[in-house]
Amino acid sequence: MKNSGFYLTELRLSGNNLENASIQFEKGLNVITGPTNTGKSFIYQCINYMLGGSTPPKNIQEARSYKEIYLELQSNDGNFYTLKSDLIGGKFQLFNSKIDKISIGSNPKYLDRKHSPINEDNVSAFLLSLNKLSNKKIRVNESGKTRNVSYRDLIKFLMVSEERIITQESPIVSHYTKKTEELNTLKLLLTERDDSGISIPLSSKEITHRKGKIELLTELINNSESVQSREISNTQLLESLDKVNSSINEIASNFNTKKLLYLSIEKEHITKLEVLQKNLSEKNILGELLKRSNILKQQYETDISRLNATIEASYLLSNNSVEGESCPLCHNKILHSCNQESIDEIIESCKAEITKIIKLQNELSASVILMNNEIGTYNSKVSTLEMELSTLKYELESGIGKEIDQLLNKMTELNNRKSYLIGIKDISERVASYKEQKSIIESSISTNATKTDFSKFTTSTATKLCREMLEILNSIKYPNAKSLEYSEYTNDFVISGNDRGLAGKGYRAITFATFILALQKRVELKEYSIGIPVLDSPFVTYRKPKVQEGEAISIDLAMDFYRHLANDEKITQFIIIENEEPPADIQSRINHINFSGVKNIGRFGFIPTPAINSGYQL
Repeated sequence: MKNSGFYLTELRLSGNNLENASIQFEKGLNVITGPTNTGKSFIYQCINYMLGGSTPPKNIQEARSYKEIYLELQSNDGNFYTLKSDLIGGKFQLFNSKIDKISIGSNPKYLDRKHSPINEDNVSAFLLSLNKLSNKKIRVNESGKTRNVSYRDLIKFLMVSEERIITQESPIVSHYTKKTEELNTLKLLLTERDDSGISIPLSSKEITHRKGKIELLTELINNSESVQSREISNTQLLESLDKVNSSINEIASNFNTKKLLYLSIEKEHITKLEVLQKNLSEKNILGELLKRSNILKQQYETDISRLNATIEASYLLSNNSVEGESCPLCHNKILHSCNQESIDEIIESCKAEITKIIKLQNELSASVILMNNEIGTYNSKVSTLEMELSTLKYELESGIGKEIDQLLNKMTELNNRKSYLIGIKDISERVASYKEQKSIIESSISTNATKTDFSKFTTSTATKLCREMLEILNSIKYPNAKSLEYSEYTNDFVISGNDRGLAGKGYRAITFATFILALQKRVELKEYSIGIPVLDSPFVTYRKPKVQEGEAISIDLAMDFYRHLANDEKITQFIIIENEEPPADIQSRINHINFSGVKNIGRFGFIPTPAINSGYQL
């Protein structure tokens, strides 16, 4: 495991004569759930505040008596640290220990809230040092001005509020005035290259370098006029072009045939995948019915036991129901006479009820057998479909897909050859191009070369990130996720040809969450880290009944995102705050903190035993 980065272990509020408000975090997936007004978003605000945010958490009634806030974290090299702050602002205190190890005599280091490039005694510099991102620079405008990276630059790619996660705007660029610095921050995280090398205006060395380019272009211009006659005659050139064009046409025809076959296999794969998903859904429904049948079976058994007990008691009272005699069970005197006829009626009624229940039990058993048989049938269908899908996927990737790639590579080679031949034929155009380049460079030197060609965040920069996002979307069965690209025009992602921002709120939220997760996975491959993602209400907020058509996401999509996170061992830690619970099948592998919102039932919320009807107002 790499030794950069950290993860959160505890968030705690304390105050005089008050029970601590505390929440424990673990490695891997942490999910905090509960109804509204239990303090979930207040937790989000507290974490953001303790990671250098300038705005304190909301002054909610339940927390007004608390004075101090602690955030305990552990670095990936095994050291514990605790950040302490007042809830109303001021400097941080940094302790090199866990919260419970802080003693009265502890000597903390004081850290400013605001980042400073000349003073490292601030919380931003501390967090950047843990992530091995100290002293990195980013360009902040088109003229080349740079500044040191602050940890708050990284927070934009870690902490996403309930309001921001559904944004129609770019998840990368928060405002047009921040576009350059935010894109360059992401470029740094993805490429490991910062902007510390930018120098403006041109140095004498750069001027000399550009003059060297002018000399090279001059030489190319002078030599180009004789290239065609030296390399190849006009007749040979035309013959070569004819051969190349003939080969290109032949490969193009072959490619079109292969492409039609590929599309046919791909269509079959999609159809079978839909059938598989339908079978899995129906199998899950049967599984739920089977669980309920078991509960009903237990209820029947309980009812029979209760009725048998009633019969037994009735038999004991039979013929012993004379007033004044002793009860055969408790030996107390019988104060009233028991009617033998009534007792017999009770016994017969109970026997009749038992007979009915036994009949129902038999019917239930028959139903269970049928359901088990159906589940077995679905298991067989699912197994067959998965094998067929595996075969089709192999054909798409390594069979016909590989043949198409080979044809494309050959086509590329031929086109390169064709371009080379055309270049020789059109030597005069190349000469014009060289002259134009020479003129531009000469002009840049004459104006003292005050403009620099900066490294920018482009579609190419985002290629691996987009590939990671697409893999996640396919893993969680996001609908119609066939391709994913970054758009330099919108600074957002295009999924299967559709702008991410034009999707419904629920889909925007889950693709935003996918972006955050994909970025984490890419950074996990680097020597540095960036911190822990904290997402507030990314999945189910827009699955409610009253939501507009097209805005909601399916429960399966949200649950599969949870499962993907729970199964990803490469992610150090991920925190999700939600209203509804994650799927039951991953509960044992995650840290699930559930607030009941009901006094005396489980844990009410983040703040212990809140006042009735006070509400968190979050």
